[in-house]
Amino acid sequence: MTVICTCVISTLTAINATSMAILTTWGPAYFHTSRLHFVLGLTLYNLSVSLAPLVLAPLSENLGRNQIYQVTSLMYATLLICH
Repeated sequence: MTVICTCVISTLTAINATSMAILTTWGPAYFHTSRLHFVLGLTLYNLSVSLAPLVLAPLSENLGRNQIYQVTSLMYATLLICH
């Protein structure tokens, strides 16, 4: 079950990261904003995806992977709903 949850989380992360990149071509005109906002959103997301393992990997060794997955999945769902 943990492997399936890990695969689903990884797939959703990849889909979320790539869905923003296509918007940089026509998104600013559609949403009446600058291209900088779209590039900034993509950059900050990719930075957080790349820097999170530096913090979460040592925590998962100390606290256990199940607790880390539960907390981060709840944070991800909350941020996704609030966005």
